Amino acid sequence: QALDGVSLEVVAGEFLSIMGPSGCGKSTLLNMLGALDRPTRGEVLFEGAALSRQKNLDQLRSEKIGFVFQSFYLLPNLSALENVQLPMFESQLPVAKRVQRASKLLDLVGLEHRRTHLPNQLSIGQRQRVAIARALANGPSVILADEPTGSLDSQSGKEVMDLLAELNTSQNTTLVIVTHDEQVARRGKRLVRMIDGRIVEDATA
Repeated sequence: QALDGVSLEVVAGEFLSIMGPSGCGKSTLLNMLGALDRPTRGEVLFEGAALSRQKNLDQLRSEKIGFVFQSFYLLPNLSALENVQLPMFESQLPVAKRVQRASKLLDLVGLEHRRTHLPNQLSIGQRQRVAIARALANGPSVILADEPTGSLDSQSGKEVMDLLAELNTSQNTTLVIVTHDEQVARRGKRLVRMIDGRIVEDATA
């Protein structure tokens, strides 16, 4: 079993790192928190409400949760500006408002001069910044990041972590990061360690 008796509370506005070796269950835990997977037993609560009773998990994820993945998952035939707009297509925002918001988010992540570039015209670090801007598209209260620096060199990784930490501080966005990198994990204000599907340490930095 991927998770074994896990009990975890994430407080609004905190910066939590989840660390452990490959296969320990940390990505599964992140998927549970993001309503991508359902537990076979137990319950996941989001803002006090049980996810099992939510009628529209797609809407919950769209409005409340931003996802950042190691592989970026940008659409190759869309520009940076268009990729950032993707989560907004389900909203009622008119086109002009979507473009305006996406532009501001690209400014926020330092890519104001790369709006019209396709993913293959961007560096790996810049692609991850686009992915972060996309995660922020609908103003989520929570960002879940799965190995956000795993594909980056050390300098790009530091810049991405600086950006995520700044979003946590300046916008009070709850940030949960899964990583196997000790240096990345210690950027968080709280560190949870997992082994074999269990939490073996939960410490405040």
